[in-house]
Amino acid sequence: MSLNSHVSVFQANALLGQFEPDALRLLAFSSEPRTFKMGATLFTLGERSDGGLLIIMGSVTLSGAGPDEVVGEGALLGEAALFTETLRPVTATARENVTAHRIPRHLVKRILAEYPGTAPQLKAYFANRLSGMRTALQRVDALLPG
Repeated sequence: MSLNSHVSVFQANALLGQFEPDALRLLAFSSEPRTFKMGATLFTLGERSDGGLLIIMGSVTLSGAGPDEVVGEGALLGEAALFTETLRPVTATARENVTAHRIPRHLVKRILAEYPGTAPQLKAYFANRLSGMRTALQRVDALLPG
């Protein structure tokens, strides 16, 4: 898969698509390609995270926090870890051979410093997500007795 194809997968992701075009290309070029064989563990529940993984090809099972979930191409695992130190909330296991790009937190910080125009776009993205979450919580609250 060419760099342009990888950039397309980065751009199609809701969060990463907020990066300025040049910043996104640098992110795709500078991220670390990784391959995982079917059955391999990408990371485990409770493990310290220093960044995210963007699935380029293949699918992954996320387990440990409720029902298992399957994600595939374009899924960004560890979104919060791109910006702050976190612990992995699930275990991720390759359902088939997987190609992913590891995006270290230090790389995101460097790109944000070099491309400050990306920050307002990210702020708007997260504000919109939080607003949606607030609305969903209000709907749930309205269904609860009392």
